[in-house]
Amino acid sequence: KTVDVLPSSLDNGRLRAEFNAQTGHLKSLCIDGENLHLDESGGHFTLHDDNPVAFDAWDVDHHIVWMKNVLKEPMNLRALTSGPALGVIEGSCKVGDCSTMTVRYILEAHSESLKIECDIDWQETNKSLRYEVATQYRGEFARYGAPFGSVDRSQTEGGHKEEAQWEVPGSRWASVLDGRNRGLSIVTEAKYGFRARDGVLG
Repeated sequence: KTVDVLPSSLDNGRLRAEFNAQTGHLKSLCIDGENLHLDESGGHFTLHDDNPVAFDAWDVDHHIVWMKNVLKEPMNLRALTSGPALGVIEGSCKVGDCSTMTVRYILEAHSESLKIECDIDWQETNKSLRYEVATQYRGEFARYGAPFGSVDRSQTEGGHKEEAQWEVPGSRWASVLDGRNRGLSIVTEAKYGFRARDGVLG
């Protein structure tokens, strides 16, 4: 079956992903007829101020959690590839003052996962770019990849221990769950820091 491609959707018969073709935001995911429970804001890129009190080269302070802006520059997605092996839609936008980003959403035939590729010409200073997916999977714990297994950590607001886990390490993947092992995962090639709070995974 050819992967069906429109500027606003990708569909291989197993997974269907829908997007806002103007902003590039992910609106919905459906796998084998079951809709994943995404919030209205869905999947999107966010730009954060990054001005740590100390250790500018590697420190990431807590304040970037609330000092963020969802990218609203027009991305104008377009169908790039449609065929029996995969479908691709692509869009480009401005990031911050001087940077640009090209995003490709890729869906392979028979696959149950949506791939996201980014090419970024980064020219910003003291800024941090993240990708977040807002979901309704608000169980007590999120799950993170670890050598030879996984580890569960709180994704709910709480005391000092929970607040200290506003961003945590993970070995290439993280999941937000609803308490019954249903949820959404992000798998990465080379990122090892994640944030999960109240169903928002980034």
